[in-house]
Amino acid sequence: LNGSKLVPLNLSWAILLASFMDKLEPFAGLEISESDWRSMAAGAVAETRKVYPFTPRQRLADDLEQRVDERTRQLHASEAHSLRLLNATSDGIIGVDTGGNISFANRAAQNMLGYAENELIGRNLHETLHPFCPDGSHNPRESCTLCRARLGSDEMRFTLESFLHKSGDIVLVSGSIAPILEENAATGSILAFHDVGEAYKSELWQRIIFDSAGEAFFIWDEKRKLQSCNAAAVKWLGASSKEEVLARIKEFQPTVQEDGTTTLQALED
Repeated sequence: LNGSKLVPLNLSWAILLASFMDKLEPFAGLEISESDWRSMAAGAVAETRKVYPFTPRQRLADDLEQRVDERTRQLHASEAHSLRLLNATSDGIIGVDTGGNISFANRAAQNMLGYAENELIGRNLHETLHPFCPDGSHNPRESCTLCRARLGSDEMRFTLESFLHKSGDIVLVSGSIAPILEENAATGSILAFHDVGEAYKSELWQRIIFDSAGEAFFIWDEKRKLQSCNAAAVKWLGASSKEEVLARIKEFQPTVQEDGTTTLQALED
């Protein structure tokens, strides 16, 4: 079976690829030059010829190149599919490296923040997108919640943060940031977010209308626990603040209503 024509190709390829991976290991994370590539391929072929000495050297080299090309095409196809999925989502997704620099931004993130394709790549996340707090004040890196979360080992969710649009406008967002872990070590992080500006404005207007109403309003949950009240309710009860009303609501309630039913029965009805 060691002749030049009859070769157990599956076994020879396994030996060839195993030898090649051994040669490749010292270059993990490093750029491989053309001369290094040729040296590794030649070394892998030489190792395989120790087992199959009569198989032509060029045939083994061609087999190795074919297999590497095939695997490279598979990896590129997988990366392209992942990119299509990331660009299909409506949430902004940004990849950040260990230095805090942006390594990836999907189409939704680019559109929300006003940047062209790949324009965010290499920029510092904090300096580019998160230099201000939601109230417009400066956001120091040392106290930045996203910077601290990026260096942690757990996912962190946020409900309201301000990102800086390329135009200089503020974009209010909510989302999460989580570390990318390899062997329990963070190699970067993924930031996912969506624009909550319109929803926040709508809620703010509702709050303004609620608080400025002349009549007293109370908000109760399904367990009949008071969640909130407006300024008119505070004044009507003679309390000093909303917090006092929430803490002492039972004291403010009469035991019997005007129609004779108990307050407890009225709430249950």
